[in-house]
Amino acid sequence: MQLDIGDYIGRCTGLLRRNFQEKTMRTSSTSTNMKNHDGFINIPVSKETRPGLHQLKESMGVASQAEVIEKAVAILQAIQQAAKK
Repeated sequence: MQLDIGDYIGRCTGLLRRNFQEKTMRTSSTSTNMKNHDGFINIPVSKETRPGLHQLKESMGVASQAEVIEKAVAILQAIQQAAKK
């Protein structure tokens, strides 16, 4: 079965939305992932990225930019999984 790019993006967006909503419902303001953190990363970000992280933090309703990164990685992994199917 072959999908056009619009259908593919629509399906991925739906999967991501459901995945994000499910994870958001399961987490409190302090994520379980943050309680069990495995280390730290220290990376430079551009002037464009910094306010973007802040905006995502607010829209996702999380307590820290670290949680934004955690959720972003989960979302990108979901995209990878969806792309493999």
